[in-house]
Amino acid sequence: MPITNDQLRRELSALGHECPLAPGGDLLLVLKGLDGPMPFLVSSGTNGVIVQFRTVGMLQYQSSPHRRLVETKVLELNNEYKLAKFAVDGDTVIGFVDLLVADSRCTREQLKRCIMVLTMVIVPCKERLKSVVETGQDPGKQAVMMRVLEQLAGGGAGGGGAAGGAAAAAPRKSNTDAKDGAPDPSGNPADFDEWLKNLIDE
Repeated sequence: MPITNDQLRRELSALGHECPLAPGGDLLLVLKGLDGPMPFLVSSGTNGVIVQFRTVGMLQYQSSPHRRLVETKVLELNNEYKLAKFAVDGDTVIGFVDLLVADSRCTREQLKRCIMVLTMVIVPCKERLKSVVETGQDPGKQAVMMRVLEQLAGGGAGGGGAAGGAAAAAPRKSNTDAKDGAPDPSGNPADFDEWLKNLIDE
């Protein structure tokens, strides 16, 4: 059944994220990024059948000498991930997660999983894309993900904002356990991919 923004706000509040109204009526969700607070707009749309989490001004790249590499990396990330998607809007890269509600019920667990995807996919991908904008090089998934896990385990840099920190979206196991259970970043990429998939799916 369709969900309204008011219902969505109550469900997110129950998960520990107080989301004020943004201009236009969307909800403002703020998570920890690697370089400071990372805002997202959350909306149930005009008919309430799709809940979308969308970055706000995620990454500007109009002055980058590596524009083509940035756009290529956006396509690669869309192929790499299924729940999280990326797009170019003018000179800005955006990331988003869509949750199809349709005629079913939007559950708190589904919203929790979406926030986990924001934390474990969108946040590190912003860092990867930022590196491509600045240097033309992608540092890779493993290296950036370990920074995210270290931040979740130790509090790290970056603010939580009005909606609380990303730690509220941590997996059911402790953040420290999640980091300690990660494969060696310099090891087999397939092992790391499988570990990350299981972490998000829990």
